[in-house]
Amino acid sequence: MVPSGAQQGNVEAQVKLGLDYAAGKGVVANPTEAVKWFGYAAGANDAAAQFFLGLCYANGDGVPKDDMEALAWFDLSASLGNESAVKNRDLLEQKAGRVKNPGSA
Repeated sequence: MVPSGAQQGNVEAQVKLGLDYAAGKGVVANPTEAVKWFGYAAGANDAAAQFFLGLCYANGDGVPKDDMEALAWFDLSASLGNESAVKNRDLLEQKAGRVKNPGSA
């Protein structure tokens, strides 16, 4: 059963539900469902959801592994001030050989 807050567009509830599905906390672990809920919240410009969606693409959890898609989500999250996204974006850019100024948002 999906919490009504998540269904009604509450971004915090959507992120929490995504994390619950990712970790199997209170629900059966389902990475595809996690991506779905992170996607809803990321579309509402939530930096945490964008970061978690980036992790899903970087690791291939619930979606095919796609470093470019991960980089795009990390970059969006970083632009909203998420320091973890900045670090992950910088690591992916180094891996791809595209280095910016490390740590810049």
